[in-house]
Amino acid sequence: MTFGQGTFRLGPHPWRSFGPWWRSAGVVQLHRPGDWYAVWAVTSGQDGFRGWYVNFQEPFRRVPGGFETLDHDLDLKVPADDLTGYRWKDTEEFEARAAREELSASAVRAVRVEAGRVAAMLDAGTTWWDQSWLDWRAPESWEHRESTRR
Repeated sequence: MTFGQGTFRLGPHPWRSFGPWWRSAGVVQLHRPGDWYAVWAVTSGQDGFRGWYVNFQEPFRRVPGGFETLDHDLDLKVPADDLTGYRWKDTEEFEARAAREELSASAVRAVRVEAGRVAAMLDAGTTWWDQSWLDWRAPESWEHRESTRR
């Protein structure tokens, strides 16, 4: 995962201090075209599956070498053993950005609609993602791969 090095409308990206490449062996991110969110399967070496994290963001755009998106702060933390036991995260930050018009009105509406859809899926105990994603592993050829993109 990289973070933009150029001009960003809200100032330097706060995670730039992690360097041009930030890695985590404990997350598989699931992105679908057109969705205003991504679903992360969060694991750790010692504890195994820790839960799901739903990150509300702009639909991804394909670019040379990968894709881009923009995080909109709002998130859901979903326990590994209970889809209905989710907790909202960063609601105040999302609403503050919306109030300051740092997000377009259409983006705010889209995130709110998607957040409602995801919450309804979780409340019903049905999602398009499942625990089979926990078995996914990156090909060995991806290990220690350095990018020429800076």
